Amino acid sequence: MIYCTEFGLIQNTFIKSDMKLYTQLNKRSNFAIRKQDIWPIIADKYAEAGTVGNYFWQDLWAAHLIIAQGVKKHFDIGSRMDGFIAHLLAADIDVTMIDVREFPSEIPRLHTIVDDATSLHQIEDESIDSMSALCSIEHFGLGRYGDPIDPEACFKCYSGLCLLELSCRTEKGIEYNADIHAYDNDGHNGEYRYGLFHFIK
Repeated sequence: MIYCTEFGLIQNTFIKSDMKLYTQLNKRSNFAIRKQDIWPIIADKYAEAGTVGNYFWQDLWAAHLIIAQGVKKHFDIGSRMDGFIAHLLAADIDVTMIDVREFPSEIPRLHTIVDDATSLHQIEDESIDSMSALCSIEHFGLGRYGDPIDPEACFKCYSGLCLLELSCRTEKGIEYNADIHAYDNDGHNGEYRYGLFHFIK
């Protein structure tokens, strides 16, 4: 599909017949199909109306916790801007994102700090009331995002925390307040099984 789209190979797809019908029905000259503007997308016709995958459930779980607690200022380490962070901003929460990478643009109520989350040199001790890290800590120290190689990095970022809740992403959604040992012997290790940890200091 990607190959066909890139090179405009649409002869044996529904695109050609749809273009013909569109041209027959179209009454607006400024909406006429121009060959130089053709960018056929083939997959959407057969796709579902969206995806409800791992990040959807993870972002929803964390955003609900934070919003329900009435948090007004929140810090985040390396989470997705186009999901979880957007949820918080829509709830009028001021968010400070921390990442080793540069940020793409300025967004209202979103503050950014380029820093190493294992040390947080730019943040005063005991100054954060609410913080999240969604699918980011396990990447620390691997060099994937330009951070220094350090096998201990993921263990350095948090200390002195108590587990308040463990929920688990399952095939059907989220299992809330799961037993900490419920999946010790689970050999699935597939796309959807992961823990959602709510800590308190």
